[in-house]
Amino acid sequence: IIEDPAGQIWIGTREVGLLRWDETQNAFLRYSHHIGDSHSLPSDAVTAVFVDRSSVLWVGTQGSGVSRSDLAGRGIERIAPQRLDPVTFKAGNLVGNFA
Repeated sequence: IIEDPAGQIWIGTREVGLLRWDETQNAFLRYSHHIGDSHSLPSDAVTAVFVDRSSVLWVGTQGSGVSRSDLAGRGIERIAPQRLDPVTFKAGNLVGNFA
């Protein structure tokens, strides 16, 4: 669970992806994996959520790499793990290295 600079609450889950609380709708908005959609999460098993100094939201997933979003609603960019690089890829969990 993390709060971004705009006060939005983000929750990473193990089975249903990433949730953002929307106060205006009094409901969670869900960001999840969609087969064939490269602008969706690579997996619904979210293991880490982090917001950096530039207000970029980083989402780590179990075995499927990391994604990022600029929080301005421009979509999700997947960053594929480099399986041959042991420094950046350790069981597919990358966000722990950023935090």
